Amino acid sequence: MYRHLLETFAKQNPDARLELPEWFDGDDLIQGELIWHSQYVWVWYETVLSHIWLWSAKKDVIESLRSALLPLAKPH
Repeated sequence: MYRHLLETFAKQNPDARLELPEWFDGDDLIQGELIWHSQYVWVWYETVLSHIWLWSAKKDVIESLRSALLPLAKPH
């Protein structure tokens, strides 16, 4: 679920660069990175416990990323 969300987001935002490890069956506890507004964002998600963490040293980058991700995360 989180991989799909992040990959969709990266496809829709050409300025975003997403790097995740290769997918495997049972994909869980994944750590990767996203470049957003030229800033590094640490990505970590855990599928089984349904958690996603996004961290950056710059609060405005995370707030902007959150605003951009929310429309994709909301059910239609």
